[in-house]
Amino acid sequence: MVKRCCVSLAGLALVLGALATTSPAMAGTTGHTRPAAGAVNPGGPLRLVVGSHGVHRASVTSKNWSGYASTGGTFHSVSASWVEPSVNCAGTTIADAAFWVGIDGDGSKTVEQLGSMSECAFGTASYSAWWEMYPNPSNTIANTVKPGDHFSASVTNTSGGSFTLKITDSTQRWSHTYHKSSTTNKDASAEAIVEAPSSLFGILPLSDFGTAHFTHVNVDGAAIGNTNPDQITMVDSSGKPEDSVSALTGGNAFTATWKSSTKPR
Repeated sequence: MVKRCCVSLAGLALVLGALATTSPAMAGTTGHTRPAAGAVNPGGPLRLVVGSHGVHRASVTSKNWSGYASTGGTFHSVSASWVEPSVNCAGTTIADAAFWVGIDGDGSKTVEQLGSMSECAFGTASYSAWWEMYPNPSNTIANTVKPGDHFSASVTNTSGGSFTLKITDSTQRWSHTYHKSSTTNKDASAEAIVEAPSSLFGILPLSDFGTAHFTHVNVDGAAIGNTNPDQITMVDSSGKPEDSVSALTGGNAFTATWKSSTKPR
């Protein structure tokens, strides 16, 4: 987990600007592990607000996640579809939003996950896709991503610590399947998430992504609503909501709508 650090957004921007030539998401290079020092890193476990805990919490607040998570059991697969949001970067120095599906992370310290990201850097938007076997760093995917792209993704525990991660951008007509392993997975949760990624400086401001639409969110082959999932809302350090999450429609679809962002925390 990243420790909190009291730095200004301007200071963060200067450091990330210096790292832009080496960070895959910033520079547009792909297919490499993201640098650890200061660079944006999507993915990672849920960071609950103090007081939000327990099995089947129904509605909780988080510092970095929003969406839905199945908990209180052992889960073997998760899948979802979404449309890559277009971010509004006007007047924004650094802000990020990641959209993904994964196993673990809510009640466990590993996460097997993959998804996309919409970023703002000095007023300019960029888009990418990635996969991650947390706590290892995320890896960008060597393909073009544009706002409006239609994604589908899945994570499946095929046996023990063996996972198959698949992501498809049907708009750009590319797809990748990764076979990865973990020795510490617990299969403790399955989720579809909007996330404020982190850097060395803490959780980054959430980019203004408008509204993200998730559909066909299934856990172990059935609608996530069948698992009595937790609804998660992201809040800043003062408890102010950074987005709003709708109720599930048809048991397997929801929207997350941006409301505000805050300095790194």
